[in-house]
Amino acid sequence: MKNKTIIQLSVLSLLLVSGLVFYNATTVGKVIGKIEGIMIEGKDYYVYGWACQKDSNKPIGLHLYAGGAFSKGTLVARGSTTLVAEDDVVSTCGSSSESKHRFKLKIPDTILSQHGGKSLVVHGIAAFPGVPNDPITNSEIYRYPHPLSSAPMGCMQTGMNIKDTRNTYQTEYSQAQGSEWIYVAWTWRETPDAATSHSLSVARTQDMKNWYNTCGEKLTLPINSDARAVLDPILPYNGIINGVKLGFDQQARPVITFHKHKYIFSTTQKPIVTTQVYNTRLEDSGWKTYQMTNWTLKADQNGGGSLGKNDTTPRYGGIVLNRNNEISLSLTRPAGDKVGTPASGVYKIIDINGVMTVTTEKLAPLSADSFSPVVPSVPAKDLAVVNPNSNWETPFVNKRMAARFDDRWIMLRGRWDGGAANQSGVFDRKTRKFTIRDGADDKHFLFGPGSIPMWPMVYDWDGDGVDTIGVHDSVTNKMFIKNSFEGGSGDSLTGKITLSKLRDGTERWYSVNPSLLYHISYQTLPVNRDAPYDCQGRALEKQDATIVDQCPEKFLSDLFLHSYDTTKKVWTKTLIDKDVWGIGGSFAFTAFKRYLIVAYYDSNRQVKVAMRHQDKPWEFQVLEGPKYKGWDSHNYITMTVDENHHIHISGDQHVNGLNYWRSKGLTQTFRRFPMTKVAEDRVTYPTFFRSPTNTLLFQYRDGSSGDGTWIINQYDQRKQVWSRFLSTNLFGNN
Repeated sequence: MKNKTIIQLSVLSLLLVSGLVFYNATTVGKVIGKIEGIMIEGKDYYVYGWACQKDSNKPIGLHLYAGGAFSKGTLVARGSTTLVAEDDVVSTCGSSSESKHRFKLKIPDTILSQHGGKSLVVHGIAAFPGVPNDPITNSEIYRYPHPLSSAPMGCMQTGMNIKDTRNTYQTEYSQAQGSEWIYVAWTWRETPDAATSHSLSVARTQDMKNWYNTCGEKLTLPINSDARAVLDPILPYNGIINGVKLGFDQQARPVITFHKHKYIFSTTQKPIVTTQVYNTRLEDSGWKTYQMTNWTLKADQNGGGSLGKNDTTPRYGGIVLNRNNEISLSLTRPAGDKVGTPASGVYKIIDINGVMTVTTEKLAPLSADSFSPVVPSVPAKDLAVVNPNSNWETPFVNKRMAARFDDRWIMLRGRWDGGAANQSGVFDRKTRKFTIRDGADDKHFLFGPGSIPMWPMVYDWDGDGVDTIGVHDSVTNKMFIKNSFEGGSGDSLTGKITLSKLRDGTERWYSVNPSLLYHISYQTLPVNRDAPYDCQGRALEKQDATIVDQCPEKFLSDLFLHSYDTTKKVWTKTLIDKDVWGIGGSFAFTAFKRYLIVAYYDSNRQVKVAMRHQDKPWEFQVLEGPKYKGWDSHNYITMTVDENHHIHISGDQHVNGLNYWRSKGLTQTFRRFPMTKVAEDRVTYPTFFRSPTNTLLFQYRDGSSGDGTWIINQYDQRKQVWSRFLSTNLFGNN
């Protein structure tokens, strides 16, 4: 044995030494048990799990090793099981109720400072002689963390003792108003089973190329599971899954919302395990985590593919900052929980003595960037679900989607050189940066107040034939104009400007946020993981693409447009087309200037685009490509519009070849294109977004669940070609 200090863990007062109690060894079985997790409480780490000698009621001793078992490692601590175990553990151990088979061991910093990063091994020491003292399950799979003093939250390594990279599930890239940092949060996943998600992590960048943890350390790309970017070292089967949310508070501090299991162990009663929602916020002293709910159920969210809802499923949104400088959090309590608090709703979040706290005050779910009055909801009668099929066993649901309005990156047109033709431009509301495309040159400059969300304007302010820019605060009606393409203070405004007569800019096209004015709705079936329904509406247990060919007419729905007339103050409902329902994947619906654009799966299961300008009739085009055969939420459609007013669409992606289409301007002329022709055979999770320099980017996962890498492509809007944005992948392997 190596000559190292061995610590007696004070929280476990009893150490049973072999030979002190004399039993017939044949009456009891082998040592069994399991390391279940590593948790942070306050400033300390704990390892918890259970262990027993099968068919014995006696607590057993524990030896903790670092770096390996027995002579391969170092014995660093001793303890024992002193906590009451739950029924499942008692049954596995073959003992009576209230047996003390649970352990929760505080790991002192003296151990972590010497052995952080080494594999964690727990030996169960038999209560009766004659039985081998074997390592319990998950020994050497997990590792000792480094002390919080040397690896604080946000700068840890994962608690998994793994050598190869795993699949990540990430948030969108998010930036607070006026901030120079872009954040992304993610979880790792060991297998296709969502329950094996682990290690809540976070990183930030200013250019999407150089990435850092929140301690200021530069991360090596690709970011892998060994990177020092972990915020909470939650281990698999501890309640965290993909779908964490990222937002910002009034001080532009990032806030990550997630859920995980909460454990209450005791020496006198069985464990209480529930699933709670938490917010963790980056503060001056580092990340601080706050419990947002007191719900009473443990979530059951295991399996691969699209996860169905059940009575234990929690739902939540991210932190939202509204125009009144209030932050809110959307919470949906599990259906089976009738007493936990809070109930479902959008709640105001405040700080009480520096602690983030959920109040009982409910807020309207209104975005901070909204420039609109409140618009009433679509009438319930217009969303009524009508089952068109007789003897259908599964109830339909109505899926509704608001128009996507890109309220950060505003596409502009102006006569920047004084000519007759319009040229393109972009305004970034987060950083107040204008990009003006003038011939072969791009002009980049900041203009307007940095901390207030403003809307861009294009106009010929001095009548010289050259359009320049301005910004407008629709809440206070303040305007700032600029007669040149540069930053600095605003120029004097002469005369009264009528917003509706601007050449371009948000107010030129909308006086009310179009995401409030336009919705689409269609009927669908509940998500059945990745499996379909048969022709009687019965959920099947495995994929079967031939089902729809047996009764195609039964898988059709009416696709409606709901639009709000701000003058008459009424909603109208009109039919767009027939679409394929029975799917969990979302359609794409975009409002761009006076155009409404919908991309969906039509009655022949092909991607179809419906477009209309103002109140003109809809125009349609079926896009070239294979017929849709999926059934789950992965097969959504995503869409964006670039500075050339070309429409980009991707969709029907679940580990299959890339589907990408592009139009020529705001027309119905679409063509299917490859992007880079490399790593485009197993595509999932496509999304369009922008870099800090206004470059249009496209990200997707190459590979499969638990075995995929993330790729980012960039689009040259002049050459109209795609290329790799990074020389390596952001996550995973090269």
